[in-house]
Amino acid sequence: MPMTKEERIRLRNALLYIADCMVAVNDMQEMHNCNDCGIRNRCAYVPDLGTPVRWNCPLWQKKEAKPCQ
Repeated sequence: MPMTKEERIRLRNALLYIADCMVAVNDMQEMHNCNDCGIRNRCAYVPDLGTPVRWNCPLWQKKEAKPCQ
């Protein structure tokens, strides 16, 4: 049975919402977070295990490369 105009509109809106969510998730994956922060061991905002991390934190610092010995 063909879809009504109202059903097509609802389907289109749902697909647009899903596409917007995918863009947001992809953007978040490109940002820095607590897992790759260089000051993780001394940051006051570091999350406990199992809790969400901070994305694009203003305190984020690049991890320092340790010299080979």
